[in-house]
Amino acid sequence: MLTAYMKKVRLKPRREKAILRHHPWIFSGAVENVTGNPDPGDVVEVHAADGRWLARGAYSPKSQIRVRIWTWNQEEEVNAGFIQERVLLSIAARDEMGIPKSTNAYREVHGESDGIPGLIVDRYGDYRVVQFLSFGVERWKDEIVEALSSHGGCLGIYERSDVDVRALEGLEQRSGMLVGEEPPKRIQIHEGERRYLVDVRNGQKTGFFLDQRENRGVAANWIRGGEVLDCFCYSGGFTVAALGAGVERVTAVDQSKTALVLAEENVRLNGFPAEEVEFLAEDVFQSLRKFRDQGRSFDAVILDPPKFAATSAQV
Repeated sequence: MLTAYMKKVRLKPRREKAILRHHPWIFSGAVENVTGNPDPGDVVEVHAADGRWLARGAYSPKSQIRVRIWTWNQEEEVNAGFIQERVLLSIAARDEMGIPKSTNAYREVHGESDGIPGLIVDRYGDYRVVQFLSFGVERWKDEIVEALSSHGGCLGIYERSDVDVRALEGLEQRSGMLVGEEPPKRIQIHEGERRYLVDVRNGQKTGFFLDQRENRGVAANWIRGGEVLDCFCYSGGFTVAALGAGVERVTAVDQSKTALVLAEENVRLNGFPAEEVEFLAEDVFQSLRKFRDQGRSFDAVILDPPKFAATSAQV
């Protein structure tokens, strides 16, 4: 028997079209009223203006994304079993795709794409790094950690919810161990033949830009010889890929001296002489102007910048 959800969100007239197309978010401007006094993270029923049931989701009163959808199936109850099953299905999907055969570092859960809005789970060898980015998944944190602990033989689960987006939800930033062993200062991962050291405690995002794995492979196949400029190089992912493709020299630029130290470690880890790379701890835009004034050119330029505007108000 399904739980009787008494907490409801009713939409304004003609604002249900996106939800009917299975868009996973309901923005505050689409909400007509809220009944039942839901707390942050509570499961709410979503109804159209005419009273039709549309979906079931997680309520977040301070966010512009007022509801993140859990399910469009009225017969599907959102409880601990529902959440844990979604987590395990996400992990199983990566196994079925064969991703662990080529790398030991990849995203196991990718938020809305896996039906778990606001949850990020990244695998780094024997460790998982997680981010809880919304009230919905924060509400089910213990159940999510329990599911992750039960599958895959990881040594520890480390939280990196130290991101600005949590403030938009009204959540404080958090980081630290959730269960198991503390991760080492550097975790060694591999992407095919290439190896990288990752700092999951202090590195950007969860430690490494896993979403650029395929692009690093594309760069390695495309670049042939010559000199490469790697802008916003961070820990040297594209630098190592370029060196592996046989380029003569890489100029790697990043503002962070800490990132460049790790980038140099990654170059050496893969057996490339550090002399083949010029590491510049500089502002990329200033470096580009300097290269222009010097008349300096490169055979290939790699640009992987950070986001410059977090919201439309900053554009």
